[in-house]
Amino acid sequence: MAETVIYVAVALVMIICTIADIKRKEVSVWLFVLLGITTIIGCILCGEQRGYMIVAGVVPGILLVILAKITDQSIGYGDGIILAEIGLITGVGKCMLILAAALAMAGIFSLAIVVIKKVDKRHKIPFVPFMTAAYMAVFCLQNGGRI
Repeated sequence: MAETVIYVAVALVMIICTIADIKRKEVSVWLFVLLGITTIIGCILCGEQRGYMIVAGVVPGILLVILAKITDQSIGYGDGIILAEIGLITGVGKCMLILAAALAMAGIFSLAIVVIKKVDKRHKIPFVPFMTAAYMAVFCLQNGGRI
């Protein structure tokens, strides 16, 4: 039960981050802090993962932050920070699954808007909405489609 409450709380904070990312093309620091606190509380209360698994779960997000630096923020730093925070609660396996699903959704969406709206291929889209959708999909699938 506590695990479900934590996963739903994380989803709610991610929805708020999604709205901020769509409206302002950035996520406020206080939302990163709120998501971080929520995932840390989840790690403490659920206690399913060992220390090394928590650290491993953060690695994909750290790599995304490094990629953001290398690409001069073609991918935002916030995307990497949010992925790292998701990795705290989900572990490395689910974190990578969430990243893969989010990238697939973003790719399909990007292709659609390039074809339909004829936007430039360099048009930037917010990535947090795709991470949120992927997180929620993985959460629902792991619970047999129930919340």
